[in-house]
Amino acid sequence: MILRCILIPIGCGQLLLPSAVVAEICHYDEPKERINKDGVLGVIDWCDKELPLLSVEEALSLAAPDCVKKYQNLILYGLDSIEFYAIRATDMPRSLMVKSENLIELEQIESHNGLIYKVQYESEVAWLPDLSYLEGIVSDN
Repeated sequence: MILRCILIPIGCGQLLLPSAVVAEICHYDEPKERINKDGVLGVIDWCDKELPLLSVEEALSLAAPDCVKKYQNLILYGLDSIEFYAIRATDMPRSLMVKSENLIELEQIESHNGLIYKVQYESEVAWLPDLSYLEGIVSDN
């Protein structure tokens, strides 16, 4: 099976998401309303909607980026309780066509809420996030 995915740079790592959960990739705007609680940086405007903006590395206590080239916002479709929310990427995400048989599970992550697996695809290493967990963080704020 071939999956269209997005490789998203965050902090000192990368997330791998199916592209079907990404509504849009857009330039970074500072949140107009700062929250800074549980990794939620604040609220941004998108298509006449106010969306919570999540810093995944802050929400999941991952290493912070050393130097950020240019932030990007990724607008994600909500799975459970909200229609949309945004996450902040530390650089421009890349599109990948992933063959499931070439995706290597490096580690199942049981001790870290928000991350499910660490995987390798070709030379790229990435985390598979628990999107319901991330959505729960933003819907609670």
